[in-house]
Amino acid sequence: FERRERSLQQMLEQARLGQEEETRTAEIQLAMKLKRQEELLRASEAKIKSLEESSDRQQELYERHVGQLSQQIRSIQENFRSQLEVAQSENDEQLQAAIAKLSDVERNSKSERERMRAEVEQEREEQASKLAQAEELGQQVATL
Repeated sequence: FERRERSLQQMLEQARLGQEEETRTAEIQLAMKLKRQEELLRASEAKIKSLEESSDRQQELYERHVGQLSQQIRSIQENFRSQLEVAQSENDEQLQAAIAKLSDVERNSKSERERMRAEVEQEREEQASKLAQAEELGQQVATL
């Protein structure tokens, strides 16, 4: 019976020692986990700060770039307006020249149209005369 009691006491002692070991292990693991979380938090804060600084630099570059593009657009618009005015002036000159040439062409074509009308009228008269002669011949042939 004593042996058994000693054996049970040894088992209880071993269980108690095992429980203490597990508790120490859990405490160490918890401390390590807490330390790791603190390290991750510091790393996250450093990353956030870096991203904020990068964002500020990017914003500054963006604003500078927008300013440059706005200036380029204004310059391009001014150049375009100037070119448009020159082109408009050239087009006006060409239009005036074309109108003058059209007037000349109209005058020349009017006399040409009158001549062609006279020719067409003469051809009609000749065809009407030939048609009348053909009818007379047809009547003469019919009377034969």
